[in-house]
Amino acid sequence: MLIFLNEQSDYDTVEELFNEIKDGSRPKLLLFGDILKNEVLIQNLKAGALRYCEALMKYNSRDPWLETDGIQNNEFYTETLKKGLQPAKLYNKRIEESSEDNNYFHASKCRYLIDTWKKEGWYSYPQGSMRPSNTDVWFHPGSCRQYAMYLGKMEKQGIVFWDCQEEEFFTENGVIDFKTWKDIFSVDKQQWVDTKGFREGGPSLARKPLLEWHVDEDRPQYYVTAYRIQSEIFNFKLPTLIGETTPKYLDLFKDSNHSLEIHMKDNKLFDDIDLEQIMHIPYEEKEWECETFKVIKTF
Repeated sequence: MLIFLNEQSDYDTVEELFNEIKDGSRPKLLLFGDILKNEVLIQNLKAGALRYCEALMKYNSRDPWLETDGIQNNEFYTETLKKGLQPAKLYNKRIEESSEDNNYFHASKCRYLIDTWKKEGWYSYPQGSMRPSNTDVWFHPGSCRQYAMYLGKMEKQGIVFWDCQEEEFFTENGVIDFKTWKDIFSVDKQQWVDTKGFREGGPSLARKPLLEWHVDEDRPQYYVTAYRIQSEIFNFKLPTLIGETTPKYLDLFKDSNHSLEIHMKDNKLFDDIDLEQIMHIPYEEKEWECETFKVIKTF
């Protein structure tokens, strides 16, 4: 069930639900660095982050992601909010119909989130909980931000963590009250709360009921970022590797002119640690280097 936050009565309803579950579902404030210290909680995080970096390289040559597409989609998105529909189920056809476009779009969103965090921080905290299997943490809504935090090394980023498995993980952190939780999302954007695991809500991603606080996104900026990555970093082509790579990343490169060249240092093989750096290649500079390779834009 979605509760759109327009009137005080809407906030009152959410507060009642929050107080009903807070002692069992245990919402807490942590730092992302607290999550990184526990290998059990992050075992799938690195793999997911690497898939995002891979998608930027593999799918940047597809049709351009134009700003006008983003504006049109944002108007449609806003209309769904007015009608009280679930926007997450109404993405435009391009993202719905092509897994490659979907993967590239969300990888571009990850880059946008990293850039925004570096410049001004985020307007609200990511929200995480343990999966029912007790094997790792899943962040939702805004699941992309877990990969942005990992790739951007955002150890100091605050998060809301629903510590609601049977065995409490972060016993030193106390349960927060409703006002503390609400104030995290105090921003001038349309907002709504999704009840998960309640009788009238959808299934929970955790063992106990959760309240997911959603804030409207500035989707056209994701399209702007996607196009900038295509045109300013890769020139709509697979990059050219000057050096060698491990076999699993061979399909990320192609020898071609007027492309992004990646020059490996000290005869190192291009591998996971190098793939993570793809998210940090600047737009404007023709040359840039990290510890293991140098990039040269020959276009």
